[in-house]
Amino acid sequence: MINRTVTIEREGKYWLVYIDGTTGLTQARRYEEVTAMAREYVALVENVPLHDVTIDAISVKGASETLAQAIADRQTAAALEMAATRQIREIARKLRADSVPLTEIGQIMGVSHQRVAQLLKAA
Repeated sequence: MINRTVTIEREGKYWLVYIDGTTGLTQARRYEEVTAMAREYVALVENVPLHDVTIDAISVKGASETLAQAIADRQTAAALEMAATRQIREIARKLRADSVPLTEIGQIMGVSHQRVAQLLKAA
């Protein structure tokens, strides 16, 4: 089994496909063709059956590091949003348990009394 990673770069209408462990490159017209083209190239160069070649990862030259960080940041933001929502619901629940009117809870939290009702219903 041969495992390779590839780096791609856009040039005109084509993706240039650089395959780690080889000196040449191949090309693909669409991103969805990159893996197949890379596998076929490696199978041809290494003289092995196509089913023995896998592509572990594809990175886009000049973008993959930034994209990976953006995806990680988005996941962190989603987790923080969920935690903040839980805390806001808990605060609304506590204030309501202390008999604070919905309108005043909304004023305290900077939201409408309708939003407070939604938070309490979801809590």
